[in-house]
Amino acid sequence: LRLEGNLTDECANIITGASVEFRLVGATTYTCGPVTNSTGNLYTCDFDTTGRSVGNYNVTMVAYKNYYNNFTDFEEDAFKIKATPRLTAANVTPKTEGWSVRRNFTINVTDNSGDTVTVSLWEAPVATEDWVQMGTSQQCISSCSNATLWWNKTYSCGDFGTKIYKFNATDTEGNNYT
Repeated sequence: LRLEGNLTDECANIITGASVEFRLVGATTYTCGPVTNSTGNLYTCDFDTTGRSVGNYNVTMVAYKNYYNNFTDFEEDAFKIKATPRLTAANVTPKTEGWSVRRNFTINVTDNSGDTVTVSLWEAPVATEDWVQMGTSQQCISSCSNATLWWNKTYSCGDFGTKIYKFNATDTEGNNYT
């Protein structure tokens, strides 16, 4: 997430070389830094939202420089940090038994607290995009921290052939992961 602000004085003159700080206040308070001033009066800061608290954030830009009045600018609800569901450790057991043996497909789901994550398993013949949902969607409700979801399937003669698989996840906030 890139934060940007321009500095000019009360006479509309460009101000370079000022000390600038971006303060982000929401579920948690953060300071974005370092702030750079590489062109004219544009001050920028890149803020990595990975692992940060989910929610709406207000941003305050604070600037000061000797012989100038201090400056503060506030933007309410400037941005929102969302959390996308994370799927890991996809597995099927058994892997090498005969085609008619019951298979157990599992996936681990992680998302922010309070979200319900709906996960579906899809299969298609190899080298195609003919996806068909396997069974019904599973849900991880409220506490999805490496929670394991599973599906079982026993194949019959009509299912014979090499397959590819994918999992899709959608959380309460509408964030998707495949």
